[in-house]
Amino acid sequence: PRALVQRFAQDGIKITTVAIGAHGVTGTKTLKDIAQMTGGNYYRVRNAKALPRIYQREARRVTRPVVKDLANIPPRLVLSHPIVSGIRDDFPPLQGMVLTTVKENPLVEVILRSPDPSDNRNNAILAAWTYNNGRAVAFTTDAGYRWANAWTSWPHYDQLFSQMVRWAMRPAEDDEAFDVATTVRDGKVRVTITALDTENQYTNFLGLTGAAIGPDQKPFSFPIRQVAPGRYEGEFTARDAGSYHITIGGRGPGKPPLIVGANVPYSSEYKDRTSNVELLKELAALRPHGGQAGKVIGDDLTPAKLESLVKANPFRRDLPRAVTMHDAWPWFLFAAGLLFFADVAVRRIAIRRETWQRWIEPIRKRLRRRTEAVEVEAKLQRLQKRKEQLADDLSRKKAATRFEPDTIPTEELDEVAPPVTPAASKQKPASGAPFDEPEESYTDRLRRAKEQARRKLKRNDAEEDAD
Repeated sequence: PRALVQRFAQDGIKITTVAIGAHGVTGTKTLKDIAQMTGGNYYRVRNAKALPRIYQREARRVTRPVVKDLANIPPRLVLSHPIVSGIRDDFPPLQGMVLTTVKENPLVEVILRSPDPSDNRNNAILAAWTYNNGRAVAFTTDAGYRWANAWTSWPHYDQLFSQMVRWAMRPAEDDEAFDVATTVRDGKVRVTITALDTENQYTNFLGLTGAAIGPDQKPFSFPIRQVAPGRYEGEFTARDAGSYHITIGGRGPGKPPLIVGANVPYSSEYKDRTSNVELLKELAALRPHGGQAGKVIGDDLTPAKLESLVKANPFRRDLPRAVTMHDAWPWFLFAAGLLFFADVAVRRIAIRRETWQRWIEPIRKRLRRRTEAVEVEAKLQRLQKRKEQLADDLSRKKAATRFEPDTIPTEELDEVAPPVTPAASKQKPASGAPFDEPEESYTDRLRRAKEQARRKLKRNDAEEDAD
């Protein structure tokens, strides 16, 4: 944009443009205008081999040395200042200096300049700056070692540097009784002065006056009044962002004015935090595709309207359904590619049946073993339940067969039964009578069932290996 280029030019930003393959006269003219407006250079490249030379030339220009050698040129006094008070314009010559750029600020005061270079932006020898309650001094040559050898024998050598240090340091004499502070708030700059005499007593009824220079370099005055014992205040409106050079006079005859500064970092309009109702109305007036324009709810925020605002429904039901379209052809192309390779594989690759069986057989065995292991586990669980049932039945039968024998008188038995003669030997059982085998326990049956299951599993594995 043209406004942006003009801003670059105002800020001293130089732009160099290089046209490579510009689209006709239009593109070339635009680049040329940008370079001319900002003070840069314009290059039109018709041969690619010329590019290194162009950038080398610009790089040398940007990285030029900041040290300037002078041919015994004395500086000239351009501003009367307390630092050079009592010194005539007969400064000794200099043999060199450091190139600096003067800050574009009304609070910067250039006192000495060198005739070489002729550009006033880079030839400052001595400059002073007042920033709020502080002061700074820039002296761009040395103190007599290399470039200012003639200054050491100059009669005003000690006086110049003494006044320079005394001006930059905290005031120790008359100015110490005045404390000046500046505050920026709500688009206004307030200057507060506390006046004390040499005995630290409040100084009252001073006719202080205030003057300031804004960022637009236009001077204006503002009143200062006493608000408390020894306390004075003045205020003015800061319409523009930038630095304000403030001078306070009226301290008394023969006393220099007080100089302070105030900086406004940005315009006060950025502190306005109220709702931008006009922007909301413009957004609501936009008509969506297939729908109606919206409206602003809550334009009147008075307490009487709050109840109606709470009941308002901000959601709209008359808008069409949003539809998003996505391309499906990449998925179909991917599926077609898979089918193509599968078709080629089926037609060109032949696998023997034995090879298929050799690949599938380990998987089938693993699945079969897993299934048989599950079946064996189920059988063991059924046997465990059967064992518990048999144990319960046996306990009930034993409890049902218990009885107590009746008591029979001994006299009756003696009368009925004849006496028994003891046998000579115990009667042996017949040789052909079988022995009663003990009843098999549940644990034995369970062990035998487990062994049968293991033998069956091993027999199946052997048959599969044989196949």
